Amino acid sequence: MEVPAVRLPGDPAPGGAPEGPADPGEAAMSLVGPKGDVVVTGGAGFIGSHLCDRLLKEGHSVLCVDNLSSGRLENVSHLKRNPLFRLHIVDVCANKDFLPEGPKPVAIFHLAGHASPVDYATRPLETLMSSATGLHHALDYAMD
Repeated sequence: MEVPAVRLPGDPAPGGAPEGPADPGEAAMSLVGPKGDVVVTGGAGFIGSHLCDRLLKEGHSVLCVDNLSSGRLENVSHLKRNPLFRLHIVDVCANKDFLPEGPKPVAIFHLAGHASPVDYATRPLETLMSSATGLHHALDYAMD
């Protein structure tokens, strides 16, 4: 009695090409598209650091920009060994030239800002500035 062949995800289809990702949990699509340089403002925050992880796993070069007012070095310390990861400690509100010279990124994720109701009450201007002015500077950089 012949046992029918079982094909798993990632196995070549009849004709040779693999079907879908080898790991069913693996994302079939990148967050950004083609691999390239990506900037994450607020990258040392909780959400930003996880985004940096994901982008690095996709093979992107990541520039994490954070002034550490609410982000933490501990959130990105495990990434320092990755040659595709760079940390730039600077305030995105300082000026539009907050990024170091280099190739233009394929994407900028603007996550800089305080994301806590306590911060909204105790640091209202800083919260507004990092969200609005920081975004303005990121957009200016992208458009130059």
